[in-house]
Amino acid sequence: MKDQLWVRTRRWSRVGKCFAVLVVLVAMGCGGSEAQTASPTGAKKSLGLEKPLRTQSSGVVKKTQWSLARVARRAVEIDAFVPYCGGENQEPFIERVARHRSGRRVVLTMFVRYPHVKGACVGEGISVGKWIPVHGDARRLTFFDGAVSPPEKRSG
Repeated sequence: MKDQLWVRTRRWSRVGKCFAVLVVLVAMGCGGSEAQTASPTGAKKSLGLEKPLRTQSSGVVKKTQWSLARVARRAVEIDAFVPYCGGENQEPFIERVARHRSGRRVVLTMFVRYPHVKGACVGEGISVGKWIPVHGDARRLTFFDGAVSPPEKRSG
């Protein structure tokens, strides 16, 4: 019993030390240079390559149909071609992917945030994609797109 107590306290002291080192590193990193703290993209601002920031309140979130791009051992990459006007408009982005698993079947529903568009555009678009981790071997699972009803099969 005494040996087990010693092991527990020693383990917690290692965790405590790691936490203390992490706190010190974060505190040191927050100082940064003034030019870098002015914008999240840092040097890109001086080159004029800064993208508009993604805000949670701008635009509309919609279910979007996706296609299966790649299958890895424990994850899949899904992507979609969505409308995008370019210019000064914000790019659409994947806000979240809902997962529902039943046995060897997985239903993935992609939610994309479409920003408000200034002006009109026709036939323009951009591809958005995301790796989705799954429990178990993804090569043995069957994936369905939950953006449509009933869900459509996307893989064999």
